[in-house]
Amino acid sequence: MQPAKREISRDTRNVAVHVWIYVVSAIVALYLNVFVAVFQAFLKIAPVHDLAPTQKEPPFAIAQGIVLLAFIALGYLAVRRFRPSPGPL
Repeated sequence: MQPAKREISRDTRNVAVHVWIYVVSAIVALYLNVFVAVFQAFLKIAPVHDLAPTQKEPPFAIAQGIVLLAFIALGYLAVRRFRPSPGPL
């Protein structure tokens, strides 16, 4: 005889925490990739390198600040709007 199947109920608070962790982790990982891409651009693209040869000049800080602000906004919107698909658990 097979054991009785139990109904799996979703604890919405538990799901919300996992969604928040998933979305924030994905945004942080993408931000770090873009941070490195901007850093590499300032090292390897000649016109951009001329603006900030040592990555301590204001153009580099401004570019990284814009990227950071964009990802903060993107992360906020992603956490607020993300809805997990109603698939099987």
